[in-house]
Amino acid sequence: PRIALILAQTSITMSDFNAGINAAKSAIDFFEYRVNFSNSTELVKILKNIDKQCYTMIAIVRGGGGGIEKLDELIVLETIINMKTPIISAIGHVEEKLFIKQIVDKEAPTPNGLGQYFSDMVETVNEKKNRSRAVLTEQIKKQFQEQLMTGQKQNKELQEKLVFLTKTQETAQRLHKEQVESANKQNQDLQKKLAEISKANENAQKNHADQMNKLQAQLKIQTEQSNKQSKEFNDFSSLGLFFKGLNCGHTLTEGFEQSI
Repeated sequence: PRIALILAQTSITMSDFNAGINAAKSAIDFFEYRVNFSNSTELVKILKNIDKQCYTMIAIVRGGGGGIEKLDELIVLETIINMKTPIISAIGHVEEKLFIKQIVDKEAPTPNGLGQYFSDMVETVNEKKNRSRAVLTEQIKKQFQEQLMTGQKQNKELQEKLVFLTKTQETAQRLHKEQVESANKQNQDLQKKLAEISKANENAQKNHADQMNKLQAQLKIQTEQSNKQSKEFNDFSSLGLFFKGLNCGHTLTEGFEQSI
């Protein structure tokens, strides 16, 4: 917060204020403006000027004594009523009754009391912050625990899925291995059968060739024998005709011609 302090030009009021402020300066920025409270026109001018500077609050700080009644002049009261910035006063003593104390937004009994008010405000805010920080810390802790539990649950589910997928993969690999081994075995059996069939085919072809060769040899022998028999038969027939011619009284020459 930015607090504007309006103080008298020649006053020890600031020392009273500082005596009560304690550690509030560490949390609040204070800006001092010195003015002659006996000059109402000057006071109004500085109030209007400060009102334009967007302070969080304006504090009018004045001790007791003569001339304090100047603060109740109509021009001062009207200015305070029309100001946009909140006004807090620490004017005179508790027993001094001034109308300005009734129209400001906040009244502190004395300058020292104003300092104490700011100190109490800072301490209250710090306590609220600490409580809020503790609550926030607890909330964050709770959220972290929930996230941790969720993460552990998700991790457990992932571990279970990983175990399941690993078993599934192992089963699939085992089945694939068995299928490959079965296929290899079937292939080996087929290769063996094919070799047996090829060998049997070769043996059959060899036997067929042997049989063909034997048949051709037998056919050749039979052909030779048939030709021989035919020749013998022809020779025998020719000889028979020859003798027949002789028996019929033909000449030898006629017998040969008839045989031919």
